[in-house]
Amino acid sequence: MNSENYQSLIYNRILIGGALDVKEMMLANPVDIIYDLGAEALEHDEPTLRVHMPIVDDKERQDESIERAIRAVVSSYKEGKKTYFH
Repeated sequence: MNSENYQSLIYNRILIGGALDVKEMMLANPVDIIYDLGAEALEHDEPTLRVHMPIVDDKERQDESIERAIRAVVSSYKEGKKTYFH
């Protein structure tokens, strides 16, 4: 039975989950880069891997922030990096 609070979107390359799941995920499934999409930057155990790219609530700029985050994840994937975002 799988008790992980995160999941693979692309097997063993792109994972998604919550900010509070980073420590557990890194123990079981270490990644090369972590994109923090939350408005408030939360500290976790891998600050050297963390990139803060908040999705803004401002309706007029929200599309831009979502697009920027998607492009960053895709770029990391194309570079061969194992990526986690929350």
